[in-house]
Amino acid sequence: KDATWLSLATSVAGVTIAFSIVAVVPYDVWQAVASQGKEQPETVLRSSWVAIYWSTICLSYLLSPVLMEFEASGDFTFGARLQTSLRKNAVFYAVYLLIIGAFLVILVVRGEVQGDLQSWCVAASNAWGLLVLTVLMGFGLVAVPRHFWSLAEPSAMLRDLYTNALAKDEHRLSKLFELQDAVAIARGELAANADLEAEDSPTASVEQHSARLAVSTLCLMVERCEQLHRELSSSRLAFSEGRSEPSSMSPEGASEPRHRPRILTPGSSGL
Repeated sequence: KDATWLSLATSVAGVTIAFSIVAVVPYDVWQAVASQGKEQPETVLRSSWVAIYWSTICLSYLLSPVLMEFEASGDFTFGARLQTSLRKNAVFYAVYLLIIGAFLVILVVRGEVQGDLQSWCVAASNAWGLLVLTVLMGFGLVAVPRHFWSLAEPSAMLRDLYTNALAKDEHRLSKLFELQDAVAIARGELAANADLEAEDSPTASVEQHSARLAVSTLCLMVERCEQLHRELSSSRLAFSEGRSEPSSMSPEGASEPRHRPRILTPGSSGL
């Protein structure tokens, strides 16, 4: 699905800041060599490093996690999606602060606390970054060569894609039935409260007006869900008609199927 402009701008800013280090490092090395170890006053270079560091910290620990959960949220309104994102990120931040608090308490009891708050924030961010880098680097050293190795064997990749496509189709079918059951339950609730769908009268109370507003919103939501159910059902039928059997490869192991499945794009399925 399409991302919001804020998420896109944040992604572009993160990539730009990361690649800006490549441009700043050579100039920093040249200035250090030219100064021959002499202390330099406040310069644009130092301000650039400070801006790069703290902007990266804000993107990594504040803005990007919130936007990731915001885009992954299934709510329909901006406020509900933001609330879900903040609630999920609050769990991570609470655990992170709890660990840091326990570590600080141990250091205070032992009398080993030194430095100001800024130094502790820098040390904590560096420790977390090194931990994540160590874990991801170990995974990347194995996953990247394995990925290129699999790309060199199209027949094995085709078999994996057939298996994954079948699993994804079964998962979508299960979710389609869940959506159908949810729509049926919502329709039953609307039928039980059909009297609330009438127009507001001048003598209606605030509670009755709120109930009618909730029912009308639920009706619109049920209609959108039914339309989505019809679109998903029609796209699944179109995909099933064009899908070939996974065992239609030649005896020599060729990866060309007898009939290529029709690939559905978001525009062709109506989504």
